[in-house]
Amino acid sequence: MREISKQDKLLNKILPPQRMKDCPTYRRSRFVIPFEYSGRSFLFNLLTKQCFELDAPFNEDAVFSRTDIEGDPALKTLAEGYFLFPEDSDENKFYLSLSTALRAYFRQNGYTTYTVLPTFACNARCVYCYEEGSKPTHMTEETADRTVDFILRTKKKDAPILLSWFGGEPLLGEKIIDRITNGLREKGVEFYSTIITNGSLINGRIIKKMTDEWRIGTVQISIDGLEDDYIRRKRYYSYDNTFEKVLENINALAEAGINVNLRCNIDTQNAEDIPKVIGMLAGKLTKKEKITLYFSALNEVRASEDNYRINELIEETKPLIAEAGFKSNPRPRPGLSFRVFRCMADRITANVVIGPSGELSPCLESNADTVYGNITEGVTDKTVFGRYAQTGPVHEKCADCPYLPDCTAFANCPVVDRHCREIRKENITRFLLDLAERSDKADAPLESELNPEERDIKEKMNEIIE
Repeated sequence: MREISKQDKLLNKILPPQRMKDCPTYRRSRFVIPFEYSGRSFLFNLLTKQCFELDAPFNEDAVFSRTDIEGDPALKTLAEGYFLFPEDSDENKFYLSLSTALRAYFRQNGYTTYTVLPTFACNARCVYCYEEGSKPTHMTEETADRTVDFILRTKKKDAPILLSWFGGEPLLGEKIIDRITNGLREKGVEFYSTIITNGSLINGRIIKKMTDEWRIGTVQISIDGLEDDYIRRKRYYSYDNTFEKVLENINALAEAGINVNLRCNIDTQNAEDIPKVIGMLAGKLTKKEKITLYFSALNEVRASEDNYRINELIEETKPLIAEAGFKSNPRPRPGLSFRVFRCMADRITANVVIGPSGELSPCLESNADTVYGNITEGVTDKTVFGRYAQTGPVHEKCADCPYLPDCTAFANCPVVDRHCREIRKENITRFLLDLAERSDKADAPLESELNPEERDIKEKMNEIIE
């Protein structure tokens, strides 16, 4: 039996080898994925990230007694590595205990990311906007100053911070962005910024501010298909060749050295147009090495029967993105590190959303029921805050899922994927075949080079300052 990938480094520090207990039987852990490569059998533990090439095929339904395990060195190694699990034990409870321990390890004293909404107002009325119906509240100068004070009080000591500007359309709050960034510079705070915008209000003056004052390294802009789709979906209050102007603004951003994440929101009405959209953008955009193009299914599609089909369409067109010269996001894969956090809301001690009135929320898709405090008093509703700070509970529909460790113990996300198991199975299968292939070329078992926190920070900073 040959080890081809090692247990996650950090998990290895807190998780001792499994001790044998007097229980009726052991069987393969639900989180262990059997697979074959080049006629050989492998077992991958999705929880611990350890993987073995076996000397003989493994009977997935086999049941072992303690005597069986202790009398077979290979079975004992598998049992000690949690590949075999007592039949009378709760694997979800075991997973949650590990997740809780690692979340506590990474719990931060101080935020590193602040998502600031200068305004809820927008010059468009996107059909998919989750803020539809909300009042177009604007942040006041007083609230902007209190936001600076809040950042100074709550930022992680001796660490740079990331400001992510969102809205509404954040460029309608240009003066507020000026006031907050000026205030932070005056206080000597090291910061970087990103901004999510529809791109219609960008001009040369704004780009100069982005590079010189706001320290923006990445801009996200949504282009929701071909021009007719774009007009129908964006529903600008005033449309004046806006589609072409936004494309020109993307070129100007890239020429200024700013990375552009170009997002195309997809549903059943425009999914088949993905190749045409790629071709159109390839003809109109120039400095493609600064542009990452990706397609994303809208939330209502992800929750529908079309989830699997559209996800496959998106994956199948990624080679077209590369051929067109754009950067592309790789297919999701589990990797070789234990997944501690899913998103910004799941990591509530490191990330915070500040609304136009100074309210604190965990997520961009938050609402009045998820506000847990304000910039003056901090956390005022410990019950709401606690829902996001805790691990679990596991959703009922996920209770028997073998891919749970690749997903999350975070139970508060409003986004639902109808065919999540099928999609994850395909992604993990591709990853495992690649893992086996890479192991044949390596002299030693593969392992993660960075723990989850180090990896997340490195990727975030690389994206910002690239």
